[in-house]
Amino acid sequence: DWARIRFMNTPVWKVVGTLILILLSYFLGKVSIWFFRKLFKKSDKIWVNKIAKRLATPAGWAIGVLFFYITLNKLISFGGTFASTLYAILLIAVIGTMTWFIMRFIDSFMVYVAETKIGDANPEENNEARMMMTYISVARRVITFVVIIVGISVILSQFRSLEKLGISLIASAGVATVILGVAAQSTLGNIVAGIQIAITRPARIGDTVIIKEDWGYVEDIRFTYLVVRTWDQRRLVVPLKKIISETFENWSMTSAHQVRPIILYVDYEIDVDVVRKKFIELLKSEENWDEEHEPNLQVVDATENSIELRALCSAKDASTTWDLHCSLREKLITFI
Repeated sequence: DWARIRFMNTPVWKVVGTLILILLSYFLGKVSIWFFRKLFKKSDKIWVNKIAKRLATPAGWAIGVLFFYITLNKLISFGGTFASTLYAILLIAVIGTMTWFIMRFIDSFMVYVAETKIGDANPEENNEARMMMTYISVARRVITFVVIIVGISVILSQFRSLEKLGISLIASAGVATVILGVAAQSTLGNIVAGIQIAITRPARIGDTVIIKEDWGYVEDIRFTYLVVRTWDQRRLVVPLKKIISETFENWSMTSAHQVRPIILYVDYEIDVDVVRKKFIELLKSEENWDEEHEPNLQVVDATENSIELRALCSAKDASTTWDLHCSLREKLITFI
């Protein structure tokens, strides 16, 4: 008799049964998460361990939501407007958790490839690794964006009530396209610029760049912007459209090797040849010199007060060349 009592126009037994199913689904989801983590933790394969850690949570929630959706539909039959709303919400939850699982799987797989299959992506040493890291970074975001769009499309396709909306959108596609284009011009432009950067490679992850007089390394390339880590550990956030449309310096686009000038202003009576010999001696004693550029010291200018000397030094990458450049300048000043 108590089961026939109605609560909000619904038999009490259905409400109680639904609450029990929610608890069972929650428990099943938690157990699934624990099981996946425990199961794959014992695997000898590194890729299984790395990916399983990130997939356990979305997989557990997907199993729990799917269990609740199926059992509620089979064991407890709701009717009326409430049923339509409830099953619509559950369907969205099921597709949403599955989309989350697929996104996390793709993301985890690409992170694994980036961490284990690509060589040392040191900012100045491995061009191939930097190129692959750039491809993976852009691909992760593009694929994630596509998966989200597909998930939303699948959700919308499940509701007949949205068919009229779809027809209306198609009928007004011209107006909608113009409005979307104006409203999202900046965002869409940056996304397209990201794809263009991946193809043309004006900047790659790990490249040494100078953007508006800030020197740093390309740390990440995201959906709409590029992150540059400066030499003093600041982060520059640069819209991708600026990378495509504006001029910037890329010091490691073709090679990390670099030549830097040491500028000195000295008296007219100085013996330049003596300074030149000392510079050659100092340079050859430096471990950072890569010997690719011969020692070179020249008089490049003269004013009414002094003459300008320029000494060139080279090293394997920008940061090493900077250290060499500063060290030699200090020693030359002391000598003079």
